[in-house]
Amino acid sequence: MHGRGRRAAAPRISARAGAVYFWGQELEIARHARLAGRAIDAAGIAATIADFALPLIGPEFADYSSRVAVVADRWMNGRWLRTAAG
Repeated sequence: MHGRGRRAAAPRISARAGAVYFWGQELEIARHARLAGRAIDAAGIAATIADFALPLIGPEFADYSSRVAVVADRWMNGRWLRTAAG
């Protein structure tokens, strides 16, 4: 999956496929963790993935949260989700 709406489309696709990986999922996880006020660490990433309520491919790897942190550090460049206040 790619483009806008990929996270929104994931539940429909996962219903047919079982587990899903969507393009940029690590960036979306980081963006939503930050929006929720969570750290981009193992606990914050796990809580954010739970909020997604999707059977994602990737989080089962032991170093997944560190991969998310590296990707976010390298690619976000200030493109975080913003709350209504900011």
